[in-house]
Amino acid sequence: LKPILTVHDGKLEAIDKKRGSAKAIAKMIELIHEQGGIDLKEPIYFGYTGNDISMDKFINAFINEFPISHYEIGMVGPVVGSHAGPGAQFITYLVP
Repeated sequence: LKPILTVHDGKLEAIDKKRGSAKAIAKMIELIHEQGGIDLKEPIYFGYTGNDISMDKFINAFINEFPISHYEIGMVGPVVGSHAGPGAQFITYLVP
């Protein structure tokens, strides 16, 4: 199971779980649309724990859905990483 986490009022919260990466990414995209999309004027970060295998596929799923042109990629630190476990992938953005 792939947990879907969010930060709300400064606290990390699990909001859903999906079986498989494709279903988890689809749910993340759905949640972003429900929240009003991504503020493209603000920085967008993609992150991972452990290794960056399949990050291209993860990032492309969001680029195909939203007109993201600039972003940064980096490894997530141990505080968030300990909740998500190895092999997790993240997108960090602000809503408009």
